[in-house]
Amino acid sequence: MIAVVFRELIPSSHGHGYADTATAAFVLGFALMIVVDTVLAV
Repeated sequence: MIAVVFRELIPSSHGHGYADTATAAFVLGFALMIVVDTVLAV
């Protein structure tokens, strides 16, 4: 899934002038995923 984001979604959003927002959202979402995975680890 991360490969799809890197190859498709991020370059597409950068082409429409949303580079900073798209990159920040990706980093924030990835960090949130890591936190949730760590907190809910059994």
